[in-house]
Amino acid sequence: MKFFLRTALLLLLPCLVYAQANYQPGFIVKTNGDTLRGVINYRENDNTPRIIEFKNSTSDRSVTQFGANDLKAFTINNTEVFISYRGKLSLNKNILTSLPSYVDTTNIQDTVFLKTLVKGVNVSLYSQSDAIKTRYFVAEKDNLPVELGYYPRMRETTVLPGALYKGQLMDLLKKYTSVTNTDDLLKDVTYDDQKLIGVVNIINHQQSQTLQKGKVYWRLFAGAAVSRVSTTVDGENFPFTGAPADVEYRPVLSVGFDLLKNPLIQHVFFRTELSFYTIKPSYSVPVVISGPDQMKVYTFRQTNISITPQLIYNVYDKPGLKFFIGAGARLNYSVYTDNKVTYTNVDPQLAVSYNKEKPYDLESFWFSFPVSAGVNIARRVEASFSYMQNTAFTTYTGFSIGSQMMNVGVKYFIKSR
Repeated sequence: MKFFLRTALLLLLPCLVYAQANYQPGFIVKTNGDTLRGVINYRENDNTPRIIEFKNSTSDRSVTQFGANDLKAFTINNTEVFISYRGKLSLNKNILTSLPSYVDTTNIQDTVFLKTLVKGVNVSLYSQSDAIKTRYFVAEKDNLPVELGYYPRMRETTVLPGALYKGQLMDLLKKYTSVTNTDDLLKDVTYDDQKLIGVVNIINHQQSQTLQKGKVYWRLFAGAAVSRVSTTVDGENFPFTGAPADVEYRPVLSVGFDLLKNPLIQHVFFRTELSFYTIKPSYSVPVVISGPDQMKVYTFRQTNISITPQLIYNVYDKPGLKFFIGAGARLNYSVYTDNKVTYTNVDPQLAVSYNKEKPYDLESFWFSFPVSAGVNIARRVEASFSYMQNTAFTTYTGFSIGSQMMNVGVKYFIKSR
C-alpha cells in the first residue's frame, strides 16, 4: 500500500509544481531577415496566436514576446509554419446562428499571423482564426495573400451562400490546371480546411504534407501493469461479512489508442484503452453445527475485460517530457468460474468437504470510474499510476462484493498518424 501511495505522490508532485507551458523547438524570422533558433511556447487554442513567447532554450529563464509586426514568420517543429500578414480582414459573421440579413463587407486593416495549410508551387493556402470567425487566404507563388471571400446571409429562412471564394478558386484552377469541369469540382467545396486544401492541392498538382485543422490524429499503444486488487465483502445479510479483504497483486495487459487534435501540442486528448486481468478472491469463516466444527470458504475467479474511454490533460508539457492527469468511465465485462462455497471439516480425519456451486449472482457487466496520473517520456514511453475506488459487481440490497484497484504500469506507443 505504501509503495503505491508513494508512487502516486511522486507522479503527481511535478503536476502541481510546474505551470502549464508547451515550449517546442522552432525558429523565428525577424523583419530584418535575421533567423533565431530556440523554443516557442505553442499553446492549444482554436484561435491563431497574436503573440508568441520565444526562448533561446528550454532552460533559459528569459522570455521574449513577438507579434506579427515584429516577425516575418515563425516555424514550430519544422511542421507548423506561420507568416506575418498586413492587410484587410473581413468582419462579417459566417456561422449559421449569427448570419446577417444583408451582405456585410465591413473590414479592418490589421497585422496578424497566418497559419500555413499548404505551401504550393503555384498557390499557397493559409488560415487565420479569431473570436469572430476563421478566414482563409491564398497567395500565388511569391505574391501577397488575398482573403477568400465568403459572405453568407439570411433571407427569411433561406441561407444565401455568398461564396465568392469559389470564383477565386475557379480562376486559379483555370490558370494553373487543365481542369474543364470546374463548376462540378467546386460545387460541394465548403469553406473549411479539408475542402479548400483539396482544391489547392489540385491547383498545385500535389498532395499536402501539412497538419490539417479539423483532422484527428491517432497513435496506438500497448501496456503492462502490476495491479493491487483489494476485493471486499460487506453487508449485514452476508455470511462472509467480517472476513478480511482479499488482496492480490495481478498483471494487467492493455492496448489502446489516443485521438489528438494536434500532435504537436497534446494538451488535451481522448484515450480509449482495452485491458485484461484476472483475480481469484477467497474468504473463510468458521461455522459450528450439531457435529464437529467446520470452515466455509467462498471463492470465485473473475476474468475481466474492460474498455475505458478517458480524457487526458497534460498539466506540464515540455519537449520530451509531459506530466498528465486523466479520468474516465470503464465498462467491465466479467466471466466467473469456480463460484462456490466449500464446507470443510476442521478435523481432516472426519468427513470430506463438499461444495455449493454458484451461491451468489455476480454481474457480467458493471461500471467503474478510474483516475490516473503519469509521465510521458520522449513521446514513446509512458509510466503511470491509476486508481479505481471500491466498486461493487453485485446488485443485492443486503450486501455487496466489490474491488478496489491501484495500478502502476508502462505503455509503449507503437504507431501514430
